[in-house]
Amino acid sequence: MSMIETGSGTAPSPPAGAGPPSALSPSPLDRARRRLLAGVTGPPDPAAPLTARLRLAGRVLVPAFADLCAIEPAPGRDGAAPPLVLGDTEPGGRPPAGTALDDESAAQSWLARAWREAQPRPGPGAGAGAAAPNGAGSESAADRGSGEPPRLPAAPAGDPWAVAVPLVAGGRLVGTLRLRRAASRPPFDADDTAVVEELARHLGLHLSYALLLGAERAERAGVEAAARRAGRLQRLAAELSGALTTGQVAAVIAAHARSVTDAGALVTVVGMGGAPGAGLRVMACTGPAHERPEPPAGEPGGPPAGLPGVLGATPSAGVDGASPGGPPGGLPASRPLPPALADLLARPRPFWSGPARRAAGVCPACPPSGEPGTTALLPISLLGEPVGALSVVLPARYEPAPAERADLIAIAELGAQALGRARRFDLESRVASTLQRSLLPGRLPRVPGITTRARYRPASQERLGGDWYDQVPVDGGRVAVAVGDVCGHGIGAAAVMSQIRAGLSAYLLEGHPPDRALALASRLTSAFPAEVMVTACCAVVDPAAGTIEYANAGHPPPLVRAPDGEVAFLNAALGPPLGVGGPEVPGTARLALPPGSTLLLYTDGLIERRGESLDLGLARLAERLIGCSGPLDRAADALLALTGSGAQDDVTILLLRTGPDRPNGPNGPGVV
Repeated sequence: MSMIETGSGTAPSPPAGAGPPSALSPSPLDRARRRLLAGVTGPPDPAAPLTARLRLAGRVLVPAFADLCAIEPAPGRDGAAPPLVLGDTEPGGRPPAGTALDDESAAQSWLARAWREAQPRPGPGAGAGAAAPNGAGSESAADRGSGEPPRLPAAPAGDPWAVAVPLVAGGRLVGTLRLRRAASRPPFDADDTAVVEELARHLGLHLSYALLLGAERAERAGVEAAARRAGRLQRLAAELSGALTTGQVAAVIAAHARSVTDAGALVTVVGMGGAPGAGLRVMACTGPAHERPEPPAGEPGGPPAGLPGVLGATPSAGVDGASPGGPPGGLPASRPLPPALADLLARPRPFWSGPARRAAGVCPACPPSGEPGTTALLPISLLGEPVGALSVVLPARYEPAPAERADLIAIAELGAQALGRARRFDLESRVASTLQRSLLPGRLPRVPGITTRARYRPASQERLGGDWYDQVPVDGGRVAVAVGDVCGHGIGAAAVMSQIRAGLSAYLLEGHPPDRALALASRLTSAFPAEVMVTACCAVVDPAAGTIEYANAGHPPPLVRAPDGEVAFLNAALGPPLGVGGPEVPGTARLALPPGSTLLLYTDGLIERRGESLDLGLARLAERLIGCSGPLDRAADALLALTGSGAQDDVTILLLRTGPDRPNGPNGPGVV
């Protein structure tokens, strides 16, 4: 007699003498078996996880049909995996102890391993629907090379309360569906075995569908990972192309190397500073010792826009002989170099280390905190010659994946090309900066009764500007001052600036009044291209007479601050820029300049702001000058602060004060 638990008890076999049931009226037992199959063999649900499908089979089969239902994988190269228990009336109370259906990832991993270790589908006579007969022997795993797929272990001989059916998924024999009943229940009969075979066939379909779905998801994840990697590399290339200096390039490299693992890695970029004798220097580091804030992203001296949080290479306190603010090119690397870094520079190749002690200490200000994990040391090479290295120290017990290692190598390779370009750019910037400073006065001459201060700040360190200032002593104890601006940047603007400055200063030195000096200088512009525009303003101050004479050729108006704090613009004697409308300019204006008065000459970079009218800039400048009653050095710095760190144009300031001044610095130019 076979027995299946139903909702109202048991369904016994038909009594003796009742005759065979009609084909059109199945017995209660058949109906119970059909309900059982219908509960397990529904179509695969794409939204349902594998654990839910298998758990449903376990709930239907246990305890209605069996007391234990498990899938036992086929023996593999690494030995058999633990069974996958679908249902058990005594959880943990009897063998086999297996993997429970509590974790979807664990179930998927179990299925993937079982499929990898599985044998090809058996040939005729051993299909998915053929149950291993009770008491049948089994072949060992050693028989795999015979060409005949092995039979899975069957139920123990003479045990009618157990049944084992091969389970096929994805064309492979992944294991055995095993069911067991308690001895107090009827044993399995042939009809029960047929039910189990049908169950095994449908469970195989579920497993096959899960394999296909898992493979599709894995392929999709691989495509998405490749797309993310391509996107990262595209962003890296774009940001490297926008980085001009070696410091900016190093900041981009460090930021992207840290984002690869997203594990709080300590990233250090070291490289040759580019200047003669610069040696190996820390150019960027993400360590906690680098607390000096960088200028805002996208501004001169700062990292490119889109790289928030990149820390600079200069620590907040001097380390290894570096003063706060740091030497040009970054912090000197550790001396002596760590053995792994020295070996890398001698023989450039990627270096990966488990215990990071040999590679740690690249940045002397940032020793790894705690026990470090894997360390990557990657060469930054140009034409086969190492010019630096990328050091990535990961936390303990973090092992980078192969894709992460490939990304770090790609970052180092792309960064090397950008670093070579930036090294050339830094060299050109140093040449431009040296030339710019050579074209400006090295020191303003001392004149009794006159105090002067100058400030010059270029819009960017890599471009030559057209701003200039000068001070020339004139006979009779007078002093001539001039400020001018050549439209544009670069070598051409600097060349025009040098000629106009030299000519105007010479005319003032000869004793020409301001209007005549500007008229003579205007004639020099005839040799320049038509698109060159030059503005200038000059004045002659006589401290003994307490007067000032000035003339203006298209330049922003000077300001005078009286001893009582009143500020006035000098708007008279204003003419067109030099060379525009002929060589003549309006005559010289003359007014009183009592002792204690302050004269301010400047270029338009001090008042111009993008999207704002010049009137607002002039009003802001006048208001700031009202409060400049202290030493001229302090006043010059206060006026320069109006532009902030993101000035779009060069800024030049020349301050002159009649009478005594409380000096707090050398009587010379301040180039910032």
